[in-house]
Amino acid sequence: MAKLSSPYVQKACRTIDSLPGGQYNSSIQLVLYDSSMISNEVSNRTTVSRRRSNIEIIADMLKIGENGAGKTKIMYNANMSYSQIQKYLRFLVGQGFIDRVEVENTAVTYQLTESGSKLLDTINNLIEMLGLTENDKF
Repeated sequence: MAKLSSPYVQKACRTIDSLPGGQYNSSIQLVLYDSSMISNEVSNRTTVSRRRSNIEIIADMLKIGENGAGKTKIMYNANMSYSQIQKYLRFLVGQGFIDRVEVENTAVTYQLTESGSKLLDTINNLIEMLGLTENDKF
C-alpha cells in the first residue's frame, strides 16, 4: 500500500517530524495511507455477488449429479438452500434430466440421465460459443 502524497498528509508528516525527540516518526507515518487506496484494496478483495440464473443452478446440479450424488452433496456443492434443492430436484426429476436411484433400503442418490447429460453439454457449448468464462456468467 502506498503512502498518501496529498498536502494534508504531507503537512501531518511535517508536524510529526517536528515533534521533540523524533521518537514517534516512523510508527505514526506507517498509519498514514491514502484512504482511497484502502477502499480500492477492499473493493478489489470483495466482489459484489449476484444471483445465479436458473440455468446456472441447473448446470451446477447436473455437473454434481454426473457421478451420482445424494441430496446433501448436491445442496452443499451447488450452494443451495434446502427449499431450493427440493424445487430444482422435483423439476429435474420430473423432466427426466436426473434419476432418483435408491441405493440401499434408506439411501437415495440422484444420477444424471442421458437427456441430462445432453442438456449439460448444450449449456456448456452455449457458454463456450458466447465466449463466457466462470467470471463472465450472467
